[in-house]
Amino acid sequence: MQSSSLWYTIRKLESIGCIPQPNDVGGDMTTPTYQQLILEGMKGLPPEVLAEITDFVYFVRKRILQLQAFEEEIQHTLLREELRQLSRDEEAHVE
Repeated sequence: MQSSSLWYTIRKLESIGCIPQPNDVGGDMTTPTYQQLILEGMKGLPPEVLAEITDFVYFVRKRILQLQAFEEEIQHTLLREELRQLSRDEEAHVE
């Protein structure tokens, strides 16, 4: 069972002190430890959930690694939505 594998991994990491406590920002976890937890947590998930995870990962990468492009995209999205709302308001006013 997939969840028991994840549970085993988490327990093993806890036993060697690699799982941070809730108030521990970052704790002692290393990049490979985080990567392993993420991979274990994704096992057995349906494709649509994996697609959401992929979208989130690339969203975070863009936000961190390409801040200017991320901010421009956010501004573009907000402007597009504002223009759509103005168009709907205009149509409602004409009717």
